Amino acid sequence: RRQAICLLSGGMDSTFAAYWAKYHSPTIVPRYAVFFNYGQKGAGFEWKAAKSVADVLGIQAIYYNVQTLAPHLHGAIMQGMALPDDPQLKDDKGNVATFVPGRNLIQLSLLAGLLYSTG
Repeated sequence: RRQAICLLSGGMDSTFAAYWAKYHSPTIVPRYAVFFNYGQKGAGFEWKAAKSVADVLGIQAIYYNVQTLAPHLHGAIMQGMALPDDPQLKDDKGNVATFVPGRNLIQLSLLAGLLYSTG
């Protein structure tokens, strides 16, 4: 099986994906579980959850602190605003409050560097 990196936020989706990759994937096995702190309000709690999941799965957890980007990114979770009661409520640009522009591209770029560096 090929080694892989899991993005692990500590939430249900990424936890399930890491568990599935570890125990059920016929082609990959997770080598690292990577968490990104980009300034989101729940980062401390999320990191604890992600680290716990990685420990249970026996995967090395890596913490990337990219908070210097926070002032340049839009979204309620980045600006310290309270999230609306309706998670589907959109801002004036049509984005939900939890949307962070470019977040996935930033994460994928850093993960590509990690993959290249670690083989």
